[in-house]
Amino acid sequence: MQAIEKKDSYVNFLFGKQGLAVWTLCLGVGLHAVNWHMVSTIAPTLVNELGNVKLINWITLIYLATSVVFGAYAGYIKRQMGARTAMFLFAIIFATGSFLVSVAPNMQTVLLGRALQGMGEGLILSLSYGVAQDLFSSKATPKLFGLFAFVYAFSAAVGPVFSGTLTELFSWRIAFSANVVFALLYIIMVLHSIPNKQFSHDTTETKAPFLRLTLIGVAIILIGLTSSMRSVLIACLLIICAFILFFLCFRIDQKQENKLFPSQIFGLTSTVGIGFWLIFLLPLPMASVHIFIPLYTQVFYGISITMAGYISTLITFSWSFSAILTGPVTAERIKSFFIFLGSLGQFLGFTLFFTGYYFDWLWAIIMGLFIIGSALGACWAFITQKIVNSANQEEQDLAAAQVPVIQTIANAVGAGFVGTLASFNGLSEELSSPIVLKSALLPVFSASVGVSLIAAFFGLWFLWRKNTPSTAR
Repeated sequence: MQAIEKKDSYVNFLFGKQGLAVWTLCLGVGLHAVNWHMVSTIAPTLVNELGNVKLINWITLIYLATSVVFGAYAGYIKRQMGARTAMFLFAIIFATGSFLVSVAPNMQTVLLGRALQGMGEGLILSLSYGVAQDLFSSKATPKLFGLFAFVYAFSAAVGPVFSGTLTELFSWRIAFSANVVFALLYIIMVLHSIPNKQFSHDTTETKAPFLRLTLIGVAIILIGLTSSMRSVLIACLLIICAFILFFLCFRIDQKQENKLFPSQIFGLTSTVGIGFWLIFLLPLPMASVHIFIPLYTQVFYGISITMAGYISTLITFSWSFSAILTGPVTAERIKSFFIFLGSLGQFLGFTLFFTGYYFDWLWAIIMGLFIIGSALGACWAFITQKIVNSANQEEQDLAAAQVPVIQTIANAVGAGFVGTLASFNGLSEELSSPIVLKSALLPVFSASVGVSLIAAFFGLWFLWRKNTPSTAR
């Protein structure tokens, strides 16, 4: 397909010859972004109605597990069946999952629906970025990615009020039913705007990395299962097995021609390896906020569903605002300063957040969340840029592509760990009192502070490293 947009106007870009394709890809990203914030807002109401509060982390974890696996399969599936067919089929899978959640009589059905949602959204989100590279010119692509960033910020504003209003006026089931309508609209737009051709620039046929992706998916599920274990020993064994599977996946990957991950990923002797540790550690403690802050603020402070959702999205708001302010920076010294500020700032934000939680200061909780998001927004792009610049030239595209994958894995692992900590410290199937909930979440938020401190040390270590390209093995 010919590259589009000879003119620079956003009006021409959105309403020009291929404006429908732009809107379609933005809606694909929006399905993921809105649903993410929607679920965090209404999850407490959902588990209170269906019971089994201990499974609240699984609502996020099972979605992320399937999203990671099928998102990584996106390139292979696109080569096999074409972009339009893939988007069409997986939008149907997403709609089916949304429908199952909306009619679910129990938590088991909810989790099945969330797994299907993750399958659909994981592939749709990946294809939204992948197809963009081929549909649009190199000049138009940054503009499209800028629109994607706006979609994420807009979703943080719309998601909580949309889902919270529907839940308060009607039911959380209506909020999930709305996903079906959006999915059908997306299908219609895909059929009229996305050509059904193989968009891969590489004509070499490669096998799907089934074993490696399965190892990742099983490892995430094993971590999630620890929250259901009554024995600490068994839970620890499951965690050990999960990390062995992660290790095997990365080791196997390094010996393959069609690598999923860059060489020396998570190594401690290269800038790329330390950088990916930082990409993993920074989002890891944020799972505690995403999963438990809406529940905690509703139960302990008695605030509304919508307001609880907005508090949980403060990180997204401040992240977007900070990223916009720091985006124009080009001087390397200033970039390094923001990496330092972001890594340390997240730890300071979590410390203030925990102080507010411990002493029942809601204002400190809110300020802490704002600082966390601002810190991450200030440093994330520059961390990614340094990782890519430090990678072997042949692996720079691979390194850039795997940053969001590792971030998603971190979110999933974090969801599993916080659920386990809360479960072993008194979070039962039914909420007996706000005091019990606060006690159960004490180790969760304490661990978040500890992990953010470790991330700060890795940030300083990463900053100290020079941009020396790693040697592919």
